Amino acid sequence: MGDVTLFRGQGAPDPASLLTGLSSEFAEQVDRKPTLGELLEILNEAVKGMFAVRVTFSAKPGPSGTGTVAGNSFVGDVGDSVFEDARYLLEMLAASIAGPERQEPSPAQLASALSRVLKESPGVLHDVRGGERVTVKASKGPVKPVAGDVLAIPAREGGYHLAVVVARNQIGTALGIFRGKFAEPVYRREDMLPGRRIPVYTDDELLREGKWRIVGHDDALRAQFPSDPEIYHAPGLNIPGIDYGEYGLAETAAGNTRFVGPDEAGEVGLLDHSYRQVQMSEDLQELLDSLWP
Repeated sequence: MGDVTLFRGQGAPDPASLLTGLSSEFAEQVDRKPTLGELLEILNEAVKGMFAVRVTFSAKPGPSGTGTVAGNSFVGDVGDSVFEDARYLLEMLAASIAGPERQEPSPAQLASALSRVLKESPGVLHDVRGGERVTVKASKGPVKPVAGDVLAIPAREGGYHLAVVVARNQIGTALGIFRGKFAEPVYRREDMLPGRRIPVYTDDELLREGKWRIVGHDDALRAQFPSDPEIYHAPGLNIPGIDYGEYGLAETAAGNTRFVGPDEAGEVGLLDHSYRQVQMSEDLQELLDSLWP
């Protein structure tokens, strides 16, 4: 598990109260309580970054079948406060499992704790009858980032660099890099200022190893960067039938090309030959440390 804030001070509310609060916050925003499916969507966003593997919660109602997961989801219509409530709930459940010795809970233990708190919180779901037992299960898989995921990249001298996945395609994973260094692997949208206008392509190796972490998901952050990230070709390459122009050529993953001007070529690093079409993840960490030590 990553660095989870297990306690937020003395007298923290119990998990059942937190789940009730989450349900009430959801209801205030969409005029009804969340369905079981919607709650799972929210929890699956909130759990990102808590484990070195991607964890997905699933559930089914009790044997009477009174609950249903189907239907239109309103999760996209609720604000950040609902996801913050869900993250806090998961942190408190993790703390209750960890106990005084702070043993890291497994995804299965966290799912079991969710099952228990749902049983202790009748009436929090729109489509599950009070008292109906809901069993939550956790499945694990390799961490595969998707566009909109926010990544925390450890800095050499402590702290983190933050980036958003702009796109994933046959070239690699394109990251939009944010300016500066952050003390905690936590982002606030208002603090996220682009440090580099042009996304950087890299690999997922350090993410799969758990050294980089997914700490959230925010599609709005992608709007600060080009939606179809390009790679660049330096001028002067001698390949028959291809004109790379005076200052270089930009190419999308689909193969669409355009000539670049001197200012863009200088910004990218084509003129001083510092540009790399794909930065290996270890090299990217070193690059970010050099920019924001």
